[in-house]
Amino acid sequence: MTTETRLCPCCTEIKYLSDFHKDATRKDGVTSHCKECRKPAGKKKRNGYKNMNNRQMEASKRYIAKYPKKRLAIAFIRRLITKGVILPASSKKCIHCRKQAQHYHHWNGCEPINYLEIVPLCMPCHKAEHKRMKLETN
Repeated sequence: MTTETRLCPCCTEIKYLSDFHKDATRKDGVTSHCKECRKPAGKKKRNGYKNMNNRQMEASKRYIAKYPKKRLAIAFIRRLITKGVILPASSKKCIHCRKQAQHYHHWNGCEPINYLEIVPLCMPCHKAEHKRMKLETN
């Protein structure tokens, strides 16, 4: 395997870098899975968008526009999980009720300097935490 090739973990074939989509966030500049292996996932995602009605689509766009920092913080944590730097929240216990966690909560905000200030929470505790934070700001 040379620097112009890489192994696709999905199909386990060694392919040229041109067979992978570009990804500026990765060290080698390409996605981990080849274009052929990513096709079914992309199709599934697009079909999911087709099934959304206009109201849901608009609500999703408004949310993304309203919370751009939150979206970047979540994407940062997802990349660290994918790279194996941190464990998924599902492998940890909720810090409040000790049930299996499902999410990481950015307890100190979503500024880039606070991206790693996260705690594992289960869904009910995560919702309660956001309600509490909302009440504190009002």
